Amino acid sequence: MDIIEAILEFFLAPGFNKENTQKDKAGYFLFITSLISIALFFLSYDLFENQHFILILISLIGSSIILNIGLILLLIKFKMIQPTTFLNFIYYLVGLMSLTSSFGLFIIDYFKIITN
Repeated sequence: MDIIEAILEFFLAPGFNKENTQKDKAGYFLFITSLISIALFFLSYDLFENQHFILILISLIGSSIILNIGLILLLIKFKMIQPTTFLNFIYYLVGLMSLTSSFGLFIIDYFKIITN
């Protein structure tokens, strides 16, 4: 049931929700980072033709998981973000993970770091 609730909250993030207080902006964060990630992902369309695209994507996602868990814990320690529930923590993690992975793909494509 939590998965369905999370999906519904994702699509209803721009709408008014009583639970979105000043501390709880994880839904908005996930919504905005998802839109930015989709845009960056489509800007790096040249990498889709690369024969090692899946390997590049898996390595970027794997490294971003490790980096983002540390970053979120650091932001929580300095009280820059305050996820009140575990679901909000997951929202922040998925948002940062998708943003860093798609930004990494964009950088690889823009500077032509990996070619066919």
